[in-house]
Amino acid sequence: MVAELQAKLDRMKADGASDEEIDRTRKEKQIGRFKVDTYLKHARVLGAVGQMLMDMQVIDVNPFALCVWTNKEVKKMRNREEIKARVA
Repeated sequence: MVAELQAKLDRMKADGASDEEIDRTRKEKQIGRFKVDTYLKHARVLGAVGQMLMDMQVIDVNPFALCVWTNKEVKKMRNREEIKARVA
């Protein structure tokens, strides 16, 4: 998919397309970002690993302690999230 997009952008540039048209095409074809819930799930796993290492006394400070968000912050992230349809 990335190679196809790059080939299309190269063709557009060779045909004299403006930078704005190229940027618009790039944005339309971009792969969507992670959903907020996926991001939070993976980040919280890191926090749990850090906590486990602290419990095992392998480390003194959890470097992933910053992987914690308040409900207000999570709500704000979800409000900014784009709604995308699932694609098979």
